[in-house]
Amino acid sequence: MKNSQMLECLLESGKIPHALLFAGPKGVGKKHAALQFASSLLKSQKKVDHHPDIHHFVPEGKTGMHPITSIRKLIHDAYLAPFEAAWKIFILQDAEKMLPTSSNALLKILEEPPSQTLIFLLTEYPDRLLPTILSRCQIVTFISGNEKNIDAQMLALLAEGAPISQVAEFESEHPDAVFETLLFWYRDRVLLEMGGEEKLLHFPGYLKQLKNTTCISLDKVEQGVRQARLAFERSTKLSLCIEMFFHYIK
Repeated sequence: MKNSQMLECLLESGKIPHALLFAGPKGVGKKHAALQFASSLLKSQKKVDHHPDIHHFVPEGKTGMHPITSIRKLIHDAYLAPFEAAWKIFILQDAEKMLPTSSNALLKILEEPPSQTLIFLLTEYPDRLLPTILSRCQIVTFISGNEKNIDAQMLALLAEGAPISQVAEFESEHPDAVFETLLFWYRDRVLLEMGGEEKLLHFPGYLKQLKNTTCISLDKVEQGVRQARLAFERSTKLSLCIEMFFHYIK
């Protein structure tokens, strides 16, 4: 199912999640999709960039991070009544650029979200977010045409259940998509273990294969992805980085 179709289904069902994480490379249309969804949800004729119930948050200052003051403002505003519409919308751009204090503050509102509130987290690097934040968001991945096969290759290995023996020749021009696929796969497995709804899965079409996958803590998976990514950035062959990941989580 395409992203647009999935988002339309959410609107038609009326079962709106409290948090949507849009993950994908820069320029792929994450913000545009968030604004379109917000406009449809609010049923407003106003320009969404200036709607009083849509709040935007971007990294600030010399550090280029989301300061704790911004996240506290988001939380404060989320518990206020909307100005015009039935919903309050918050769009957090570059969501991975949060200090630990900011991440922990955001996690609290994701754990106990106020009613009629939707938070969008937009990011190029979902693996840099806290695993606990990922587990509380419905994830929508935006991938360019060149990356679709990359996800499919890694997904096929994971679904087959014997990745270590099959990664010796694995290479890709889009390693970020590979690392994200690893993270999302094991995130789905943990979500199933926690009794999460299937509609929140990133790979709902692989339910049987996910259930046959060993459940690994998200903290360990995240650390494994970080180590593999760091090794790749140091010019280690991608196949060796992926093999390192599987050995680490094993």
